[in-house]
Amino acid sequence: MGTYASSLRQELCQRNARYASLNKLVHVLSYGKGLPVVVYERFPEEERHGNFLTESYKAILASDPWRRRLEKVHPQARRSLPPSDKGWKELDSCTSSDALLMNVFCHPTKNAK
Repeated sequence: MGTYASSLRQELCQRNARYASLNKLVHVLSYGKGLPVVVYERFPEEERHGNFLTESYKAILASDPWRRRLEKVHPQARRSLPPSDKGWKELDSCTSSDALLMNVFCHPTKNAK
């Protein structure tokens, strides 16, 4: 199981590095051992976020409980990320399982009745 999870994490990091560069998304790479993790900076206008589908992010911002989830501080930011005036959040990271789940389950087509 450990090798599968490690391979998945590595692929997520590699794909996000390409995606962020190709789409000119503001991001940083973590430092430390192993493959760097892509961590996205929020857009100033707060209508988009590099780690989220646009439709999902808008739905998250429209829901108080979902929006509050965006504020959880990244637990390893001090050790593995450059300083930021805005502060790094857990859901900014390309390896955040919560961000992945919210992209899927908060998407408007998932919640259409």
